[in-house]
Amino acid sequence: MPGPEGKRNPVRRNRESAWVDLPRGTDEVPTLPRPNGRGWLKATRDAWARWWRSPMAHEWDASDYYQLVSIAVLLDDWLRGDLDSLKELRHWMQHYGLTPKSRRTLRWAMPDTGDERGPDEARRAEAAGRSRQRGDDPRRLRPIEGGRT
Repeated sequence: MPGPEGKRNPVRRNRESAWVDLPRGTDEVPTLPRPNGRGWLKATRDAWARWWRSPMAHEWDASDYYQLVSIAVLLDDWLRGDLDSLKELRHWMQHYGLTPKSRRTLRWAMPDTGDERGPDEARRAEAAGRSRQRGDDPRRLRPIEGGRT
């Protein structure tokens, strides 16, 4: 008995989108408002400036401003010891591409740092070089003490 008839115009809907090459960051940092006269910790003000100077800021628009203020409030609360704000903070930081994992998910490629290799490749190559200098090759089997031969 034949199976169901195939679609006439099949379209692959789970196609991967292209990566977005982010430009270098800018020096433009909007003012961090003081909701209800709030005094910000220095770490929060520094994070705010880093976010806006980062390459990810090019992907945000004016409508994202107050949500980023909310993220700053959550960060400030967490830094003051409110651990309940951490879950919400992580969620929103991922949403706005403020973590390495979220940038991969959003397919945002960071600008070139001057090294031809990415940071992970450079770190692995450096570790491999140290390993070879010691003569340890992780692919080579070594006998275990007290084991059978």
